[in-house]
Amino acid sequence: MAHSHNQDKYKNQEIPIIGGVHDGESWISVTVPPSENPIAYNILARAIVERIPAKTWITVAPGSFYGHTVAKLESLKHASASEVPELRPPHFVTGIAAAVNRHASDVLCLVVNAEGQTGYERVDADALADVSYVIGSAMKFGDEYSKTVAKAVRRSESNSIYV
Repeated sequence: MAHSHNQDKYKNQEIPIIGGVHDGESWISVTVPPSENPIAYNILARAIVERIPAKTWITVAPGSFYGHTVAKLESLKHASASEVPELRPPHFVTGIAAAVNRHASDVLCLVVNAEGQTGYERVDADALADVSYVIGSAMKFGDEYSKTVAKAVRRSESNSIYV
């Protein structure tokens, strides 16, 4: 029986993909679990961007910064996020959000203030509420989206949540 070292090193993971239609516009959500292999993010991001025909991409990444709950990578195209401050050095984005940002042309990359070890960052309820408001505005989901997210966070019975 042949056995590859890579089978032990890189486990198979399911990646949840959901979608819908809102006001005649299709949307798709892809939730990528943490990986210890940064090359996997690059390969996966390329495959996602090539296979999903999106006009605009919104990525959400954890980050650590002070003074606000949400920041964005420089984005001149997205008026819905004009009030969101830009992420400035020395702060940065890694993981799947950075990889999608590299492969897609029209990306709104939101960075949520989080704390903890990479892959296990905790985001507080206020930051989740703020980022859900920005996403809801960008997607034209209205206030109902933010309310749904806030309700889910309250149900978690915690003052923060792993994202």
